[in-house]
Amino acid sequence: MSAPRVERALEIVEEIRASLEEAGLSDVLVTLDGSKIAAAARLSAGGAIHIRPPSLKFPTHSHTFATWTIVIVYGTPTEQVASWTRLDEIIAAIAPDLDVTVAQPSSWEGKPPPPAYELTFTD
Repeated sequence: MSAPRVERALEIVEEIRASLEEAGLSDVLVTLDGSKIAAAARLSAGGAIHIRPPSLKFPTHSHTFATWTIVIVYGTPTEQVASWTRLDEIIAAIAPDLDVTVAQPSSWEGKPPPPAYELTFTD
């Protein structure tokens, strides 16, 4: 059975890892598994990127457009400058290669919720 969105998600993981490596940010975790995000997002770690399943549009019977949301998480709410600086470095490293159309501030689950950005692009 073919799973084109899963295959594409795994390609996105590799594309992001290559962009991060090129930018000297290889300590950032890139994963499809949201349960691994909290530990990697701490200030003592490099940050984390979660690739979520895409939303799908079917404009015709033979075409599908996938809109991907990638969540970048780093730091703590009490360390806003350090968190924002690292989030900005990660965005700058990966957004151009993915052709990101929107990047908006967000947060991740947790108490207190760590700072995050959601990046969106369409294939």
